[in-house]
Amino acid sequence: MTLYLNDIVNETYTNAEGEKLYAVLKDAFSSNEKVVLSFKDSSITSSSFLNSSFGRLIESYGLDRFMQSVTPKELTVTQAEVLKKYVSSFSKKDAA
Repeated sequence: MTLYLNDIVNETYTNAEGEKLYAVLKDAFSSNEKVVLSFKDSSITSSSFLNSSFGRLIESYGLDRFMQSVTPKELTVTQAEVLKKYVSSFSKKDAA
């Protein structure tokens, strides 16, 4: 299933908007669907947004399941760097 971030949220800065994304992704996780998440035409995500969406999923389902289930696409270089750094912080927590 392909989802477009701009179809789910109005912006990518707040916890409230992150929770909207979390709800959609959680439904996909519950039915074991793999999600391709398009970031086309979206802004850079804040840590609040990521904590309320990706962070909650990783804490609930684990980093491995998250990595197998969510594939970001159509990111800018900056968006890719932010996401990579954010997700890698969870692998460092697991190693500690």
